[in-house]
Amino acid sequence: MLKVGESKDIINTILYPENEYKLRMKIGRDAQFGEGQSSGTALEADDPRLALTYHEFPLESLDELLSLAITLYETTNGRKPLNLIDLGSGCGRLVLSAALKGQELNSQNQWDQVHGIEISDLMHDYAIEMIGRGIESNILQTKKDQFDSSTEVYFHNLPAQEAKHILSKADIIFCYSTVFDTVGFNTDLGALVLVEEWSELLADSCKLGTVVVTTDRALNPVNGWVLKNRLDVENPSLLGSTGYISIRQ
Repeated sequence: MLKVGESKDIINTILYPENEYKLRMKIGRDAQFGEGQSSGTALEADDPRLALTYHEFPLESLDELLSLAITLYETTNGRKPLNLIDLGSGCGRLVLSAALKGQELNSQNQWDQVHGIEISDLMHDYAIEMIGRGIESNILQTKKDQFDSSTEVYFHNLPAQEAKHILSKADIIFCYSTVFDTVGFNTDLGALVLVEEWSELLADSCKLGTVVVTTDRALNPVNGWVLKNRLDVENPSLLGSTGYISIRQ
């Protein structure tokens, strides 16, 4: 087991240190524009590359939102959530943070599995490299060496539309949806609502009782999503974000 707060130190000093932040941002830009292309290229508002924008969401904000999601899941389903998915997992930072956080003493929840789904080859490859770094640093273990109480980590390199078989296993999904397209502002929810592509995809993929956390956009209630909670959290990239916690009913 890790000491309280140790997972954050591991992420910030060993796996994703600040002195490599520019490298990760470059990988994000290359994933969005293509290697060798200028990040100053003008994009139309509906250009799909906008969804590949790379930001590093604060670990503390992730913990706050997952805490609400875990509580909602337990209250609704009568058991602890076992499987977490980060949809659009980028370089894998939040996946490994959540997996390690669950190994801390007095952790709210220890996951059986944490999955990352990422469409970009470049960012997926970086996440795999961090798995290797974690093993070399004796932070992570290969499956054959792990203890029974360990959390399994998986990174998948494919579009979300091809990941229904993975999404169907989720108890909780986190999605940094801040840059995703919306259908506009829903006055009943008091929030911008994600386009049907995402709300419907998740509704078709997720089992009843699945809790989904989205940022700055809510899932559409037309697709069976019920918004249960919201929380304003820190996000220096945007001067703050709002997390929306919805459940499939």
